[in-house]
Amino acid sequence: MIKNKINKNSYSLKKILINDYISFLAWLFPVIIFLMSLFIEIFGFLPDLKRGRPPLGTEAIPFMIQFGLIALVIGIIIIIIRVIIIKRYFENGIEVNGEVTQIWRFRDRGRIYFTFWYKDLIGDNSSIVHFNRMTKTFLPHKQIRVLMKPNDPLKAIIKDLFQ
Repeated sequence: MIKNKINKNSYSLKKILINDYISFLAWLFPVIIFLMSLFIEIFGFLPDLKRGRPPLGTEAIPFMIQFGLIALVIGIIIIIIRVIIIKRYFENGIEVNGEVTQIWRFRDRGRIYFTFWYKDLIGDNSSIVHFNRMTKTFLPHKQIRVLMKPNDPLKAIIKDLFQ
């Protein structure tokens, strides 16, 4: 039986799309816009949540589809850029030890602050994350693996978020 080798230095596209807040928003906005236009198509209106305004009718569908396509193109560009940035950390980065120092959270988004050590350098950095079941495990004083750029040691990401 042949076993597949798992490369421990690889990143997961799924984890990038779910844990990285910028990538999460980049795919979520087009999905919501297309769901809104689908709701209008099925039910014939989209209720307005502010008082005094009439609901959106079927005449809004072309605008919603155009807006969704624009959001989709922009979202794909943002996701490609974020994946390339994270991929470069995994290809060229140096893995060092670190520790979560602080968590800032607002609803489902937040920032994980961390400290890492490389030779005689102590670096502080943070990552903007979408809080879910996986990212809630990052608590203050937890030991983490960090990938830092060799030519710019103050730029780093949490390796455990994307692997």
